[in-house]
Amino acid sequence: MKKLALNLENVTKTFKKDDGYITAVDRVNLQVEEGEMVTFLGPSGCGKTTTLRMVAGFELPTSGAITIRGLDMTNTPVNKRKIGFVFQNYALFPHMSVYNNVAYGLKSRGEKDIRDKVKDALLLVGLKNTENRFPSQLSGGEQQRVALARVIVMEPNLLLMDEPLSNLDAKLRIHMRTEIRKLQKKLGITCLYVTHDQSEALSMADRIVVMNKGKVEQVGTAFEIYSNPQSLFVADFIGQANIMHLKVTSFTGENLEVNTHNGGVFGARCIVPDHIDPSVESYQVGKDAALVIRPESINVVPYKGGEESFNATVTSSIFVGSHVEYELTLPNGEMIKAFVPYTNTMQIFNEDQQVSFVIDPVNALFLPRKKK
Repeated sequence: MKKLALNLENVTKTFKKDDGYITAVDRVNLQVEEGEMVTFLGPSGCGKTTTLRMVAGFELPTSGAITIRGLDMTNTPVNKRKIGFVFQNYALFPHMSVYNNVAYGLKSRGEKDIRDKVKDALLLVGLKNTENRFPSQLSGGEQQRVALARVIVMEPNLLLMDEPLSNLDAKLRIHMRTEIRKLQKKLGITCLYVTHDQSEALSMADRIVVMNKGKVEQVGTAFEIYSNPQSLFVADFIGQANIMHLKVTSFTGENLEVNTHNGGVFGARCIVPDHIDPSVESYQVGKDAALVIRPESINVVPYKGGEESFNATVTSSIFVGSHVEYELTLPNGEMIKAFVPYTNTMQIFNEDQQVSFVIDPVNALFLPRKKK
């Protein structure tokens, strides 16, 4: 059984504003195992960077506790936490060589005989024989590697990274996220990684923490979060999702049926998050429920009509090689997307054509409706 590297217990941070207080992080609970890579994902202002800064010690929690490797670090100064932090802008010293940038922390700690350590760190990040170069002589990706080497050489208990790839172009970002993940696995270092980029989070993390308005919406693997979102926010934020608001006709606790827009009935599984009391707040007969379905789980077929199918009008139809991307307009004016995989016998429907679409109940789910 792996040991805990980090435990956050009801961690909260409020900031004083002119007109009162604002809660940036609201009672966050999280356990991170040794060697795990956990990504904080969410929109700007959701509290992910503030959470990371509290773990690092740059900000102190208003309430709650932070434990690192079994030791209470809630109010411990930054330099006593043995944490490495990679900043968004790399924070390299422009007047220092690569060697001196990487060696800076070791020298500050008073260590001797550091040359081999620095060379080994540079070798790990793929920067062999660059010791005498300066940051201005390096590409963005190389500067990012120097910033990583500078942290790695200190042998931190935790590696914290705040939007470390945001200043790189798209192609280099994809390459660097692969390299960072490989390095993290090779070293077995525990890593917290903040990003607003879904693809980074989905491709890099052992687990993802989705945050919204200071709260944790869901924690899980990329597959768990994509296939079983626990809220409409997560469903809408991760990937693309169609959300159809329909009237409940019956609810058994695990399955729910709704009336389709043309009078038919559709049933599928439903998710009831722990904090929801379905008998009071959601899924009451006659009320709205949100049917969540991914575009790739919808098949578009010739128009059937009647109550047994979902019917729509094609608003746009784009063939992109691997699939056809449709935008469909429902009878009530709602718009949904469908991504139909390519086959050499497929029928491609045109704009303004009447069609029906099929939803496999296995790939559909209901979530508590949005509160207005």
